[in-house]
Amino acid sequence: MQPKTITSLALLARREADFVNSQFVDEPELYEYINYSASEYYGLLIQKAGPMYFTKQHSFNTIQNQQAYILPQDFFKLQGVDAQIFGQNNPPIWYTLKQFEFPDRNRVPYANPYTWFGMSNVRYHLTGDNLYFVPVPNSSQAVRIWYAPTMPKLAQTSTITLAYVAVADTITLNICDAQSDLDSTYNKVWTCVAGAPGAQEFQLGTTDSITATNLAAALTGAAWGQRKIFAAVDGTTTTQVNLTLPQAATKVYWSAAPTMDLSAPIYWSNFLYDVNGWAEYVVIDAAIKMKDKEESDCSLLMARKAVITDRLESETENRNQGDSPATSETGYNDVNGGIGQGPYGGGMGGVGMY
Repeated sequence: MQPKTITSLALLARREADFVNSQFVDEPELYEYINYSASEYYGLLIQKAGPMYFTKQHSFNTIQNQQAYILPQDFFKLQGVDAQIFGQNNPPIWYTLKQFEFPDRNRVPYANPYTWFGMSNVRYHLTGDNLYFVPVPNSSQAVRIWYAPTMPKLAQTSTITLAYVAVADTITLNICDAQSDLDSTYNKVWTCVAGAPGAQEFQLGTTDSITATNLAAALTGAAWGQRKIFAAVDGTTTTQVNLTLPQAATKVYWSAAPTMDLSAPIYWSNFLYDVNGWAEYVVIDAAIKMKDKEESDCSLLMARKAVITDRLESETENRNQGDSPATSETGYNDVNGGIGQGPYGGGMGGVGMY
């Protein structure tokens, strides 16, 4: 997959719409069109073959008597849930969990029986921003989820608006290049302090705009090593901090806690992954939006979009031509060859199917 920066996508879209020398649609508006088009393109890829293109992991530990667990902020679609068994093993052993249907939420009231073969009755259910487990966990258990993240906001510059900042609030920034995701080497946390700030701290001001000025100064002066990739500029009289990415393909993740209102894209990037020329979909769709605003004929561009849509739908489905995904050994367990299970129980045996 090759990265295409938003600036290159914008130029290609202008060429298709014959808007290269026209500012009837300015750059900020065109970037919005590209984001809408890119989200549509991304949704098609996720719908047809999500795990083959975009997959992330998120891990957490269950808490005794807590049933619901918040999903990651960039969560889009769930691809799988695992629980760790035999925690003393290195590497650890993971067990695939199955979902429960909502009418069955009280069918298994007892704490998770946990045999040498794994957990025989733990199930999950996805509702809103939470993942629910039945039965309710009775201890700490390592869980990981596989999911498709949301489409990142495409931008060359991102604006963070601060509000309700308090001492001890934190802002986390992770800088990634096109080949990595959530790179721990470049993950930094800034903490709001009342007095003079130290390393990775910013001082609370008497107003949010002064706090924004202090944060911008802290970010700009940070020691980023090889990835000092952005400039941070405050709005001076506003509560905004503007971050600018370079032309190189980069991604940024932001999060804030515990009381701060961070009005910015949680996940933003200056590039889009292009697979085998499929990014033409984004270019053509953005060009259609420009022509439509001008109230010009879009029929030729619409026909081209239909062609690239058909191509996307046919080419995305069979990325792994070496093995068919049609059959899954859903009852398989590497611990002892397999277990056969019914909907809420199990017995020893060979490889089984639910």
